[in-house]
Amino acid sequence: MKIAFLIISFLLDGIISVNLSQNTIFLPLFALLSIVLIYPTFRTDKHNIYLLIAASIGLLYDIVYMNTLFLNAVIFTGLGYICIKIFSVLPVNILNTYVVSFAIVVIYRIAIFLFLALIQAISFDVTSLFYSVVNSFILNLIYVSIGYLIIKKINGMNKIALSKKV
Repeated sequence: MKIAFLIISFLLDGIISVNLSQNTIFLPLFALLSIVLIYPTFRTDKHNIYLLIAASIGLLYDIVYMNTLFLNAVIFTGLGYICIKIFSVLPVNILNTYVVSFAIVVIYRIAIFLFLALIQAISFDVTSLFYSVVNSFILNLIYVSIGYLIIKKINGMNKIALSKKV
């Protein structure tokens, strides 16, 4: 079920990105946020598998959407590690999932922006960075809400409690 959720999220990223203009206020990061959403489905002894899945989704994201190699694989893995660390001290619930998702989006946008500025693919402009972060929130907040409910339903079927630390 986790893999199906990841694949659907990955495909939705592409479908929505293609059908929206670049100047929209809706910038999807569904594949990235699916990494946050699936975290509760992993037991603490399965963190290596979780990080491998995060790296794999990042690599696919690199190849299909970004035309880079290993950039998003590294970033997704790092963000997966951050999820592990945050959820090791916070219970997994909807509010904390929103907070972690917000942090992950901000960190991701900053990392990509700095990388692109470093290789001089874009000029460094704090205003553009700010708008890319802000424009990522509306659609992704809706996605996290729906995704959380789906994962909660999947977890309910597997008898895994979302409200406990994982």
